[in-house]
Order: sequence, then C-alpha cells, then structure tokens
Amino acid sequence: DPPNKKSSRPRRFSLQALRLGRLMPEQLAVVSQHRKTDPARLLRTVRGDLDWIVIKALEKDHTRRYETANGLAQDVKRFLNNETVTARPPSKLYKFQKTVARNKLVFAGAGVVATLLVASLIVVSVSLARERQVRLEADSDKQKAQQVTKFLETMLHGVGPSVALGRDTTLLREFLDKAADRVGEMTNQPAVEAELCNLIGTLYSQVGNYRRAEDVLKSAVAIRRRVLGPENADTATSLNNLGLAYMAEGKLPESEKAHREAHEIRQRIFGADNAQTATSLNDLSCVYRQEGRETDAETMARNALTVRQKLFTEDSLEVADSLRNLCIILGDEGKWSESEAKARQVLAIRQKVFGPEHPEVASALDDLAWAAGARDKLEEAQKLEQQALAMRLKLLPENHPNVALSLYLVGDRMRQRNDLESADSILSAAYSVQRKVLGEGDPDLFYTLRSLGLTLESEGKLSESEKVHRQALDMRRKQGDADNPQTLSEVENLVRVLKAEKKYADAEQFLDEILTPAMSANVSSQQLLYLRADLRGRRGNWPGATEDVTLAHKYQPDGWGLYSLLAALLFKSNEQSKYQQLCDDLLSRYGSTTNVYVADQVAKACLLIPGTKNNIDGVRHLADLLVAGGTEDQDAMPFFEVCKALSEYRQGHYDRAIEWAQQPLKIPVTFSHGQAHAVLAMANWRLGKLDEARTMLVRGEDEAPRSMPASIAEDPGNAWQAWLFARIQLDEATALIQPKRQTSTAP
Repeated sequence: DPPNKKSSRPRRFSLQALRLGRLMPEQLAVVSQHRKTDPARLLRTVRGDLDWIVIKALEKDHTRRYETANGLAQDVKRFLNNETVTARPPSKLYKFQKTVARNKLVFAGAGVVATLLVASLIVVSVSLARERQVRLEADSDKQKAQQVTKFLETMLHGVGPSVALGRDTTLLREFLDKAADRVGEMTNQPAVEAELCNLIGTLYSQVGNYRRAEDVLKSAVAIRRRVLGPENADTATSLNNLGLAYMAEGKLPESEKAHREAHEIRQRIFGADNAQTATSLNDLSCVYRQEGRETDAETMARNALTVRQKLFTEDSLEVADSLRNLCIILGDEGKWSESEAKARQVLAIRQKVFGPEHPEVASALDDLAWAAGARDKLEEAQKLEQQALAMRLKLLPENHPNVALSLYLVGDRMRQRNDLESADSILSAAYSVQRKVLGEGDPDLFYTLRSLGLTLESEGKLSESEKVHRQALDMRRKQGDADNPQTLSEVENLVRVLKAEKKYADAEQFLDEILTPAMSANVSSQQLLYLRADLRGRRGNWPGATEDVTLAHKYQPDGWGLYSLLAALLFKSNEQSKYQQLCDDLLSRYGSTTNVYVADQVAKACLLIPGTKNNIDGVRHLADLLVAGGTEDQDAMPFFEVCKALSEYRQGHYDRAIEWAQQPLKIPVTFSHGQAHAVLAMANWRLGKLDEARTMLVRGEDEAPRSMPASIAEDPGNAWQAWLFARIQLDEATALIQPKRQTSTAP
C-alpha cells in the first residue's frame, strides 16, 4: 500500500520481525495496542514457546510449517499444559524447564532443600575457614611458644651445671623475675602459660629461690588442673616440682600432700613400673624421712629403687638417687652398716659418671663421711669431708652455698672430735658465708647454728651458746617447723644450756610456752615432757612432774628409762593404786628380761615399798641378773648393788642385804650412798643392831637431807633423782627406827 494511504489492517512484518523480542519499539507498541496491553506484559505473555509456535505457523517454507491445523492445535495445547512444544528446538535446558513447570510442587520442595543445603554449605565453609584461620593463628602462637619454651628448656639444662659450678647467675635471676612477672599476661594461652610457669618455677628451685619457685609452681598446678584436668601427666609433673620446692623450704606437710597426689596420678596413668611413678615414690619417701617416719620411708625408697633397677642400668644416676635416699633413711634408723654400704655405692656410681672431681662426687663424699662417722670412723669421716671441701674450693667460688656446706660439715666433725677451737672458727665462717649467700631464712643455717651452739656449750661459753640456740629456734619457728624432730632436739639443747646457766625458771617457762595443749597431745612431745618433769622435780613439784612423766610414758610405753622415775613420782604423789598397777604391768612385761638396764629399772621401781610375794619373787630374778650380768659397767654397778641389797631386805635376808649395801660405800663418791645407808639402817634394825641402825640413818640423812639441797637441785645430771630414791627409803627407815618423827616430802 502507498505510504500515505490508511488501512484498517495492521501492517505486515517479516517472520523474523514477528519475534516480539526483535521488533522495533514503535512496532511493539502497535502490536501491544492491538492486543490491548502494554509492551512489557505482552512480552511476558508471548515470549518463548508461543513465539516459536507463531513463527512456525507463519513459516514461508511449507516443509517447516505445521502439516495440519491439528498439529498447531496440539502445540498450543502443549503450551497450555506446560509440555514441550514441537515448534521449539528441544534442548536439554528447555526440556528441564518444561519438566519443572509440570512438577512445580516437587521441584519447589527440592529447591527449598537445595537452598538449605547450599546455605548450610556456605555456613560450614565460612566456619571451616574461620576455624582454619584460628588454627593457623594457634599454630603460629604454639610455634612461638615452643620456641620460647625451647629457649627456657635450654636455659634449664644449662642452669644446673652453672649453679653447680658456681657461675654467676645474677643475670638469670633478673631474667626469671621479669619472666615471672610477665607470664601472667598470657591468659588467652593457658596451656603455654602453665608450661612457662612450670619451667620458671623449676629454674627458681635450681638457683635456690624456693619462695618464688613455690609461687610460680602453684600457678602452674592451678592452670593445669583447670585446663588439663587433675588426672593429667603434666599436672602431676607440676605437683612433683611444687613438692620439691616445699621440701626445700622445710614445709613438710605441704610437700607430702603434693608428692602424694603426684604419685597417685602417675600410678593411675602409667602404672607402678614407670620412671615417673618411681620418681614420685622416691621423693615422697624423702618427705617421710624428714618427718621422722623412717619405716614407711624405707619401704617406699626400696620400692622405688626396685623399679628403677628394672628400668635403668645399675650404674645410672636414677639408681644412685634412690640409693642415696635409702642411705640417709637407714642412717636415721640407726642401721649404719647398711647406710655406709649404700653411700659407697652412690660414690662409685657418681665417680664413674662424672669423673673423680665433680660437685656431685663431693656430695657423695659427704654422705659417706656421715655414715662412716656414725660408726666411730671419725678419722676417715674427717678426711672424706676435707676431701669434699678441697674439691668444692677448686670447682666453686668461695661464696658458693656448697662451700659453706662443706665448711659446716668439717667444723661439725671437729666438734665431734673435740677440736673445739677449730670447730668454732670454721663454723662461724660457714655461718657467715651462708647468711650472705642464702639469706637469713635459709633452712641450712639452722644446722650450722645448732652445731655452733653445741661447740660454744662445750667450750663453756654458755651465754653465747644460749644466744645461738635461740637464734636457731627462732628461725625454725618462722619456717613453721615447731614440731619437727630436729627442732625439738634443738629445744632440748637450749634447755640443757639454760640448766647449766642455772636459769631453771627460764627453762621451765620456755617449755611451758612450747608445750601447748596441742603440742602436749602429740607423741613427739615425749622428750620435752620429760625435760619439764626434770625441772619440776628439782623444785619439788611432785604432782606436776608426775603428770608430765605419766604422759611421756603413755606416748612411749617401751621407754624403759622412765620406769623407776615414774614409780618414785607416783609414790611421792601418794598415787598408791597407780604405783601398784605400774609395778604389776612392768613385772608382767619384763619379768623374764635378760637386759640388765631394763631389769634395773623394773626392779628399782618395784622395790620402793614392800610388795606381794609374787612381786618379790619376780624382782628377785631381776636383782640377781643385775649383779651377775652388770659387772662390765663399773659406773652403774653401785646402783645395781643397792638394788640387790633392797631385794634381799624385802625377802627378809637382812644379813645379805647388809653385805650388798656395803659394796657401794667402798667407792668414795657416788649418788648411791644415801639409799645404801637407808637399807643398812633398816637391815640392822631388823637384826637388833639398833645403834648401828641409827648411825646408818644419820649418815643417810647427811647424804640426802629432807629438803633437797641446792647443790643437788642444780646438779646438771640426775642427782635429784638419786636423792628422791634415797629419800623414799630413808623415810621408810625413819618410820621404822624413829616412828614418832614426822617425815617430810618437801624438797
């Protein structure tokens, strides 16, 4: 048609143009207007399969058109049913789309599932990426921590030799202080913090700063318990190290608790036959040894030694460590022959491992000297200790703690050999070095002060000795070791010095302060109770002395040295029933003893007053044993003879009583004379020799006056006890010979 002529029909376009997506905008507008819709909506409606159906229906090439109208109708029906139309090339994507269209609900559900899976995959991927980043950062931190730990381990391996060989560890101490202050900042890495605390604490122990070692190792234990749990090998390691620090500080209850827990953990994890378990067992036995529990300590030490001998060679340092511990335990038990043998084994192993000159060899020499000296090999012991001192002076600087230790040992040995002037000088030098190097509170100072106090006492420098002993005890109190056996022994030393100074009131007051109700209830107070009884007896405080000796006897019923004194005090305190019960018990337990000293105590206790026939028969055997088997002890023989004389008197054998009672009088001065005169007075009276009896009674009164003389009360020995036994028999003689005369119990 001419371009300017209007037509009622729409304009015709080419087949390709009929693809609406390819129409020009003005063409699309015309079609949309004809369809009474807008272009966008029209496109959405006819785009795709419908477009293809139209194109195929209008195709110029008849071979490409629908063959029949029914074919066109079927394709339109397929379009409406969302099925594949034949007008469109059937691609895989096209077929899939049609399948989805036909199964919308199925594919909608599958789509939701797929969407969730994809979302989950994304979340997991992000989490894994973050975890990987954290792991990479942790690995980096761990690597850094391992480098730091390795550095500290290298220092740890080096500090032992450097301390042992006396090198200056000032720089190391400063580094440890700074490291200990900063390690607490690693709160976000607790495992690393615990490892560093464990290493730093061990280093502190190596350089002798046990107080700081305790603090840092406490942190290591706390962290590892929280992070790793209580049943962990690393937790046990920190506990073991903490126990060693406690032991070095003298805190034995705390050390025992830590070592026991470490041992229990290791035994549950590794079993009994394990090196770490054996180490804990050996360390725990060391604590028991220092607590005075030698029997348990020996069992543990032997078990640890057996395990180590299975795991290591006989000449290993681990075996030597157990042998050394067993050596000390056996010595504390008085098994000196075995102790010396173990000490020689330790020395041989260390000499083989370290060579002839090494600080550990010097320590082994000291241990051997200790055991040999206890077997009265004093000359050999002194040579060994001097050899150890020379070795340390060669290997270590003069201000090294182990040099001071050697000085102490040499000085103490000189004291034992009565070379008091040399001992005084050397021990004073040792104390000066120890105080400067170790500090005032170091436990080793106690032993040096104790030996120095004993030396001054032997020199007669009592005032100086008292001062030194008090200083040693003050140190122990500050360390919380008031009931330690060595501390109690030092209390005895101070009381002895105070008695020698005639400061009896001060001595008793001091013991009153020590013997609190809690302390008196402790079996370890047995010797202190006896000391206070001794002081009370000197003042004539018979009830107080009786109370103390009764309690001491309760704690140590086999302590036969108290039998006769307890009997005399019970009698003097008018405790007749308790006295008789004591005699019955003693005869029941010891009536057939063959020990002359036990026999003397039992017989003397039971002969104080007339006894039953059974008691007399039992005592007769004991008294016969004294004079027959005690001849080698000339100092004790006069007392044995008095006991025999009293036994004959109780049996009514007065002539024989006089014969035996005269024997001690042949010795000019002896505390047995007062009791001998009492027996002579009674025996002569029974035989009708009245004048002789009165004479003997007067002489007895001169030997043991009714009121205890100051010379006897202040005698440093047991003169007052001899006076007490004499007074009991003299009062009996007075009641027999002078019945109207009132006897006195006043001192």
